[in-house]
Amino acid sequence: MNNEVYLSSYGEDILDMLSKHQPDPVLLIGDTGWGKTTLLKHYANQNGREFTGINFFPKQNVDQLVGMWRPIPTETGITVDWQDGLLTDAIRNGKIFLGEELTRAPRDLAGRLLGILDSADRYWSLPEAGVPSVPVSDDFWFLASANPVSGDYATVTLDPALVRRFSLIVTIEQPVADEVKLLNHIAAKSIHDPAGFAERLVAWAGDLRNDKTTKINTGDLVRVARAVTEKRIEPVAALDQTLTYKYKNVGVMRTSFTGHFETFDLKYLTKAQRKATVKPVAKVEEPKVIKPEDLRQLAEEPVLTQEPVVVDVTEAVVPVSIEELDRKAEESIVKEPVVEEPVVEEVETEESVPTLEEVLAQLRQAVRS
Repeated sequence: MNNEVYLSSYGEDILDMLSKHQPDPVLLIGDTGWGKTTLLKHYANQNGREFTGINFFPKQNVDQLVGMWRPIPTETGITVDWQDGLLTDAIRNGKIFLGEELTRAPRDLAGRLLGILDSADRYWSLPEAGVPSVPVSDDFWFLASANPVSGDYATVTLDPALVRRFSLIVTIEQPVADEVKLLNHIAAKSIHDPAGFAERLVAWAGDLRNDKTTKINTGDLVRVARAVTEKRIEPVAALDQTLTYKYKNVGVMRTSFTGHFETFDLKYLTKAQRKATVKPVAKVEEPKVIKPEDLRQLAEEPVLTQEPVVVDVTEAVVPVSIEELDRKAEESIVKEPVVEEPVVEEVETEESVPTLEEVLAQLRQAVRS
C-alpha cells in the first residue's frame, strides 16, 4: 500500500474491534496482501502510539526479542552491558509490539511469549540477564499477524496454549482497504481519468475473486496499477510482469483484464500537468501598516489591493473621532513662515521760498566775508 490509508467499512469494523480489546493480545490471520499489517500500523499511528515489531521466521534467535549481553569499549578497556531486545523494550516502555508472520515462529520462541500474553497476570522475565521479573507497562500491547497454516505457506501450527491467550482472532478474507479510493489516489498522479481506471481495475479484481486460483489480493492490485500509471508499462505487459508465477491462471486474468479495459482511453499526464496536481504553498503577504491618521483616507479611497492591512495603534491610546483626526493632521503640517516685505513710506518734500529778511541776512554775511 502507500502512505495514504483508505479503509473499507470492513476495515473500519476491525479497527473498532481492536480498540475494544486493548491491551489484550490480538491476532489477525489471512492470506498475504490483504492489508493485515497496514491495518495494525494504521491503528497505532491513528492513536498516536509508538510501535515496534519484528517478522518471525524459522530458526530465529530469541536474542532479538529478549536481549543480549554486548561488549562496550570504554576508556579503561572493554565492559559487557545488557541490551534489551525489541520485545523487552516494548514491555518496559509501553509500546505496541507488532509480531508479523507468527505462524513462522520457532516453537521455543513462541513458548517464551506465553507469560506476556496472559490477560489476567502478564509477566516477563530475563533469566539471561539475571532479572526474574521485568515491570510490564499498562500500555504494552501485543498485536500479531499470520498466514493460515495451509496452502503453500511455510508455516507451522500454533501451540493451542498460545492461541488460547489471544483475546481476539480475526480471519481476513477480503480487502480491508477501500480499493477504489486507494487506486484512484495512485493513478491521479500520472493519468487522465484516474477514477475510471480505478473502477475498472476493481471490477476486474471482483471477477477474479470468484475463483481461488485467480483471487487477486489488494497488494498485487496496487502493483499492477503502479506498473501501468507510474512506470508507464503497457497494461497487459504490466499484468504479465507483476502477476506471473504468483497465480496459476494468469491467462484467464489477462483475458478478463482485456475485456474490462478494451474501451478505456489511457492517457498519461504531461510533466507540466503532473506538477499542477501538486498544491502550491500559499504565499504569505507582509501586512501593510498604516497610521491612525491615515484611516480617513483609507475609508474614502477604494482599496485596490488584497494585502492584509494592520493599523498601527501604538500611539493611539484612546478612540479619536474623524474630526479630531482631521484637526491633528492639519496641525502636523509644517507651514512655511510668511515673510512680509517692509513698507517703505515715501516722504514728499515741499520746496520753500526764502523771506526778505532771510535774503538781506545772506547779503550782509557775504559783504562781511
